[in-house]
Amino acid sequence: MRHGKKKQKPGQVQEDMPVINSNAAGIDVGSAEIWVSIPPDRDEEPIRRYATFTADLYALADWLKQRGIESVAMESTGVYWIPVFEILERKGLHVVLVNAKYAKNVAGRKSDWLDCQWLRLLHTFGLLPSSFRPAAAIATLRCYLRHRQMLIEYASAHIQHMQKALTQMNLQLANVVANVHKIFSYGRRNGFGLAFDPMTGLLWESENGDDAMDELNQVTAGSNGGWIQIMGPASRLSDYKSIETSFTALQGNLAVAGNVPLTPIDPATVLPALQQVRWPPTLIANSPGEARDKLFVLPGSHYEDPEFSWKWAVAPAAIGFAGSALGPKHAGNLFVGESRTFLDEGYLFEFNFDASRRHFSFSDPALKDGIDNNDYKFDEGQSVSLVAGKNFGVVTDIITGPDGALYVTSLSSGKVYMIR
Repeated sequence: MRHGKKKQKPGQVQEDMPVINSNAAGIDVGSAEIWVSIPPDRDEEPIRRYATFTADLYALADWLKQRGIESVAMESTGVYWIPVFEILERKGLHVVLVNAKYAKNVAGRKSDWLDCQWLRLLHTFGLLPSSFRPAAAIATLRCYLRHRQMLIEYASAHIQHMQKALTQMNLQLANVVANVHKIFSYGRRNGFGLAFDPMTGLLWESENGDDAMDELNQVTAGSNGGWIQIMGPASRLSDYKSIETSFTALQGNLAVAGNVPLTPIDPATVLPALQQVRWPPTLIANSPGEARDKLFVLPGSHYEDPEFSWKWAVAPAAIGFAGSALGPKHAGNLFVGESRTFLDEGYLFEFNFDASRRHFSFSDPALKDGIDNNDYKFDEGQSVSLVAGKNFGVVTDIITGPDGALYVTSLSSGKVYMIR
């Protein structure tokens, strides 16, 4: 079956377009001047030029209102349109923000004077779709949020500019205060005791290893304590690795009084481990130099050896400085309690300082190297000369009271002991 061409109904092209916005104006916005067009019958000078200062924009809005203009079309040129839009909207005019691509290809538009007329004409016939512009309150909030996001994104670049300027002036501020605003010290493990020396203001810490190398540390700004690669002095790294790669929780004297802290089904009880199995102790470095190279380094940080260590763990806990009530022989000394009860039912060690109060002073020559070479875990070893008290149980706090006496809190006995 053949299909012929469909007959078209006779018709006529409509040459006159209907007017949609009779009270329309067109505005061409620039950085320094604005051209405005209104219907020719509204003013003897229907095309005018205005400056972009605020007073001129208000004069423009007043003129449009006086000439009966209700709706204005203008292109979204850069950011120059924003103050014009806001002032006209504030004056009660309906503003149509037009994407420039809808009118840019029309021939003959070679000047701002022609642009504003063409925008008015297109808007009069309703041919310009309006871009979305939120309500004034929402637009203000959006501006704040965008500005905030910009500041966040630029923050790191601004910091780098400041650091560069300081470096050019040879102000080495970055080397002095690196990371102090966030991190004072790191590379620490299980610090059960912290105390400031009231005579020097220096910070001291007790630190528990796993099976080896418990420590007493003077904690300084930017110091790296070495964990997990180094416990104890870096020069004794081989002892630290040897113990941690061979000792398990079912060895030694852990079974004293039937106290085995980990269950037989826990792999950490039968495998050499640093109280966990995800990072085996075999990953500990084989030399002090290698260990230092493997440390996590923050800008401005430095590694520090401990002031004192125990080869095998003795579980130091709370620490505190003695006051005047203990007499001149003990005043100012550092006292250390125990976090277990395997030694002396809870020891109380006492450490004397040298004249600088930055290092310990020992009467026993065996301790002058700063390490107790005890023979097994929870062995008092060479620290016998440090014992100042026994039967304190698990000590959680040691402080000097207003009366100058030393107060020792025992968790296991539920008591606070006063020493004077």
